[in-house]
Amino acid sequence: MDDIRETPSIKELEKILFGGKKSGNHVDEVWPDLFLGDMSVANDRFSVWKLGITHVLNAAHGKMHCQGSHEFYGSTVEYYGVPADDSPSFNLSVYFHPCADYIKERRWGDMPRNGSRLMADGGNGRYETPSASELQRLLWVKPGTSGHLDEVRPGIYIGDMYAAKDKHLLQSLNITYVLNAAHGKFNINTGASYYRDTKITYHGVEAFDMPSFDLSPFFYSAAKFIKTAMSTPGGITHVVNAAHGPAHIDTGADFYSDANIEYHGVEAPDSRDFDITPFFYPTASFIHKALSQQRGGKVLVHCARGVSRSATLVLAYLMIYEKLTVTEAINAVCAHRNILPNAGFLQQLRQLDSNLNLERKDAIH
Repeated sequence: MDDIRETPSIKELEKILFGGKKSGNHVDEVWPDLFLGDMSVANDRFSVWKLGITHVLNAAHGKMHCQGSHEFYGSTVEYYGVPADDSPSFNLSVYFHPCADYIKERRWGDMPRNGSRLMADGGNGRYETPSASELQRLLWVKPGTSGHLDEVRPGIYIGDMYAAKDKHLLQSLNITYVLNAAHGKFNINTGASYYRDTKITYHGVEAFDMPSFDLSPFFYSAAKFIKTAMSTPGGITHVVNAAHGPAHIDTGADFYSDANIEYHGVEAPDSRDFDITPFFYPTASFIHKALSQQRGGKVLVHCARGVSRSATLVLAYLMIYEKLTVTEAINAVCAHRNILPNAGFLQQLRQLDSNLNLERKDAIH
């Protein structure tokens, strides 16, 4: 039959391969959502996450220098290993169908491609809080920066401990409020007294960057502090310290006492087991109050690195007072700065999103 296609010879295939695109990259997208890379990128979990990759197929499983495993990538990236040798005598064909099935099932599964789950129900939009894995994917693929200090919303900056302790930098940006999400002697121990020779208002949150830490109790107070600062004219007038406490970033209100900066501290560890939800409303209220002042204000929300605890409190503020969904809040912040709240904090933000959604539905009916 004329339409029967003859399989090319090995020599012909090699000629095609040799004439292909020359790439010196560690990873390339060779098909939509399908990446081909080397062990350098595979061993770099942050690069994998930044690309939004949720599944890894390691064709050199168990080989020297290839660290890939279920334990290496954790629960956020699914792993599949093939213990193959790069040898002409190795029979790789036994893995063709299992690997093809694995790639097909994962690429065309039920997970939404856009990282959100906003569904249309007739003429009325029905919102559903995204899963934690969808939120993590959304965070990893955003084009923000990772500087010491970034303005993520007009008048709102997220930064790390270096920016928080650089009073000259804060003053040059007219920052008059600092929220330390790593407040405390065991974290970033600044406090209001640290800023006493400036005009910075300090707010400390003694939080820990761990998924188990419940940061939600600080959400509203931190949000209120930021809101107050945003209403204060000039530079930053309020500080929320999400690493407040003697074991963290121990600044406190005294540190900013001579800077006319109002301080709010949240003593939270950056741990997935920490319940930060009790801080959601108090911190959000603090931010809201700061941004609502007639004289205007700017709020610095910080922890140690400015990616987890402080980011979680800013997201909670945007959800509570700006009425953004958790996805919209993440998109708004990630457009300006790379953030990555730990898995526990993301789950707590999901719960806040669900609660707020129910409250708004009840208010309508």
